[in-house]
Amino acid sequence: GLGARGSGSEPRTANPESRTPDPRPRTPNPESEPPHLRSHASPHFARTLLHTEGTLWVSVETQSMTPLLRPGDQVELQPCSPTTLALGDLIAIDDGEMLLIHRLVSFTPSHLITKGDALPQADRPRSGSSVVGKVTAAKHREKIGRIGGRWASVLLARYSLFLTHLRLPPSGQFWRLTRIPFYLLARCE
Repeated sequence: GLGARGSGSEPRTANPESRTPDPRPRTPNPESEPPHLRSHASPHFARTLLHTEGTLWVSVETQSMTPLLRPGDQVELQPCSPTTLALGDLIAIDDGEMLLIHRLVSFTPSHLITKGDALPQADRPRSGSSVVGKVTAAKHREKIGRIGGRWASVLLARYSLFLTHLRLPPSGQFWRLTRIPFYLLARCE
């Protein structure tokens, strides 16, 4: 899972969905940063911050989404409705005691399934009410880039779900070979 450790971004309008996202990379403004959370912070608290601030930066604490996201990276969360999610989106999920940030690999009207790109198996099915927010940007070594290239996200979601059916142990030469598309396509996101 990935933890929430908030940093910040520019001030947002009261309704973040009413504005068009700026696709250009941007530099965070430390004077206007909202609170920072940690992975063991309450997902309810993260929802509250997203509702009041319109955005929240969260620190990555595990390797479950490598190579796209690595420990120490930060991701920007924005509020979203489960009905607006698409295959391949990176989402933050209420995992009880922490936030879990994984890729949406499958969904039906009653549940959704996520998976960490670096994990051999998908997560358990969850209801749409477990969605806390959607990842819209990532910061790696002071460089910020937008997340959500549609074709790469969908391709990685389908490939990731395919790999779960192979039931490979997460080690060995074959496992490393199956990871190549993630390294190549992660740069397209």
